[in-house]
Amino acid sequence: MGKIFSTVIITLLTTLVWGQGIPGAQQMGLGYSSMVRCDNSFSFFSNPASTAELNETKIGFFFSPSPFGLDQLRCLSTAVIYPLRQFTASAGCTTYGFDLYRETKITAGVAAEAAANVLAGISVTLENLSIKNYGSASTLMFNGGFVYLFTRELRAGFSITNFTRSSIGQGNTLLPVQTAVGFQWAPSSIRINFSVEKESDRSATTHTGFEYLLPLDITIMAGYTTYPAIPSGGIVFRAGPASFTYAMQYHNILGSTHCIELELEL
Repeated sequence: MGKIFSTVIITLLTTLVWGQGIPGAQQMGLGYSSMVRCDNSFSFFSNPASTAELNETKIGFFFSPSPFGLDQLRCLSTAVIYPLRQFTASAGCTTYGFDLYRETKITAGVAAEAAANVLAGISVTLENLSIKNYGSASTLMFNGGFVYLFTRELRAGFSITNFTRSSIGQGNTLLPVQTAVGFQWAPSSIRINFSVEKESDRSATTHTGFEYLLPLDITIMAGYTTYPAIPSGGIVFRAGPASFTYAMQYHNILGSTHCIELELEL
């Protein structure tokens, strides 16, 4: 009975949490469409190749206090991007949940220019699930991706999450496998992002995002995700090496949720 209960809990809660998207307020504000975006410390969570172009060390902090009004799914995340001579290293940690259920993910990755105009990356995630009175379980999963630079303004990419088809728990619950393709067009102060994501056993989802750089280093963002239909938006304030992002999204059943992000460039 305990084995069945823990398997059901893992399945339901991991499905709910995966549906919230990856950490990062800018990612939320753009409707999670930015899988080839290469200028944010949380980019590598959606595509390990996306950090290969970065030349500065970045540290990011993300906080979602009450996803869709559920304090129990409070989420904290941090990410570090560190460029080296031959490649760029990245690492991050995300934790959410409460006393009954808690999930922690630790991810590390590398990215580099694999060929002319081709960026490639790979990452590994250690995921731990803990259910009160039922113990905890951990697993490793691997992720990969690449970005192709057509021009300075146009790029496209592909990513896959959990290509090892890892499972977790006594019931060997299979964690979702996600694949995504997308592009970014960035003429002048405008950036348009679009991606299509397919998760195992689910219909494909499209993500669209729009960014506009205003004077005084302010960026406004808007995004839209289908299946389910979720509009989102956000604003970024930059001051020297620091940036602050506020973003929110709205689900027609679960309601609205919001988050914040602080990023430092060293």
